[in-house]
Amino acid sequence: MRAALLWRPLRWNAMTELHYLTVQDVLWMNLQVTRKVQHFRYARLEEAVYYQYAYGENRGLVAQAARLAGGFLRMHPFEAGNVATAFLAVAVFLRINGTDLELGEGGALALIRGIGEDRARALPLLDGAARPMAEFKHAGTPDIRGASLTVLNCYASEIAEMAAEG
Repeated sequence: MRAALLWRPLRWNAMTELHYLTVQDVLWMNLQVTRKVQHFRYARLEEAVYYQYAYGENRGLVAQAARLAGGFLRMHPFEAGNVATAFLAVAVFLRINGTDLELGEGGALALIRGIGEDRARALPLLDGAARPMAEFKHAGTPDIRGASLTVLNCYASEIAEMAAEG
């Protein structure tokens, strides 16, 4: 006689499923920071965007954002605007998942330059700046453009400087 199997649905915590950026989201972000359509290498762009997914020990939100930052800067998929696009993508990825970057004057530049100089520093740098958003509801489809515009407005001069650097 076989024992009856009981099927129990998994119960998910609201934050167990993260929202992710698409290749199209990142193309739009690059357009915003450079103000023109850039040539890009699709395979490199796709790989750069996929760095946001969890692998191995990089399973926390900030760890995944750090992986995205370092990987995006390494892949350099666009003809121009890679640094600014990497910063914007990381900040938006965090924001659509309930976390903001708390950076003072010049902090965005220091953060992305620090990661660019040594990708191993990405996690400690982001971990020191990431703060949970007070009233965040993790449900539905995230407003990628709205989150992007918030970040663009908050760090406008620094993102413009990043974009000018390449």
